[in-house]
Amino acid sequence: MKSADRSSKLRRRKMKPDLSPYLAFEGKAREALNFYAEALGGDPSIYTYGSYDASDDPRDRERVLYGVLRTPDGFVVRVTDVPVASSLTPGDNYYICISGDDEELIRRCWSNLSEEATITIPLETASWGDAYGQLIDKFGVTWQINIGDSE
Repeated sequence: MKSADRSSKLRRRKMKPDLSPYLAFEGKAREALNFYAEALGGDPSIYTYGSYDASDDPRDRERVLYGVLRTPDGFVVRVTDVPVASSLTPGDNYYICISGDDEELIRRCWSNLSEEATITIPLETASWGDAYGQLIDKFGVTWQINIGDSE
């Protein structure tokens, strides 16, 4: 198959829709995505501002324009660095939630994400019967973890 044909075929291939967090950082996107890859599995894909000439500011060349992690278990995390000339005010209005009934997998994720984290709610049986916990990881991102069959 010719390279142009293969490229065209790849663009037409449909991907399964997903819902994922998209997290913005000030120069820490690569580090964060690599940490999430270690914690959750998978190999991140990282594209810089420089590789797409997406900024005239030379300080942005190595910053992450777009990064994505797709784990073998179906988790997806997307990241970006804001340009140096921009400012970012991280808010407390977002969470990432891992929920499901695969206790071994989800407890492993909790354990890995707990590295240098602040545990705000210990992973324990909640009033609705599932195991539930919440932590703020070392990048300031809040994670909610629910183990059970509740939606």
